Amino acid sequence: MLAAFVLHGLTPGPSFIADNSSLVYTVFAALLIANIAILVANKFVVSLFSKVRGFPQSLLFALIILFSVVGAFSTRNIVFDLWIMLLFGIVGYYFEKYNYPVAPLIIGLVLGPIAEPGLRRGLIKAGGDFAVFVQRPLSAALLLIALLLFSIPLLQETNWGQKYLTLGGAN
Repeated sequence: MLAAFVLHGLTPGPSFIADNSSLVYTVFAALLIANIAILVANKFVVSLFSKVRGFPQSLLFALIILFSVVGAFSTRNIVFDLWIMLLFGIVGYYFEKYNYPVAPLIIGLVLGPIAEPGLRRGLIKAGGDFAVFVQRPLSAALLLIALLLFSIPLLQETNWGQKYLTLGGAN
């Protein structure tokens, strides 16, 4: 929610409630109404979703794929969107296979448009030279740490990684 407030030009902080009291109370009221609606609808929805477990898995997968293809194509009616869907489906499969969490990817997709203008400004000031991001020790260290953290799941699949990077157990 903080990111949404920032996107709309509101500055979160100690005086946020005092400066935007009507907005804050509106959000609180909306959350209260949403929780009550979820509580009321929960009785019907849980029984409905529990019946999904009885569907044959092949039928369920076919319906999921069908709705995904129709949804991807119907937004712009371009076949290229289907290829993008297939590509990201493959990427998602390998993310799941190598135990990459999905939450950071979603955060990156949400915060990417916010960070992109800063990257563009930095590159303009540096004359288009990407080396400016690794010339300072702190930024180089942060990029190196990010690269290492991103590669841990891949390294854990190797013999060397299983020997030295095993988390939570010793063999």
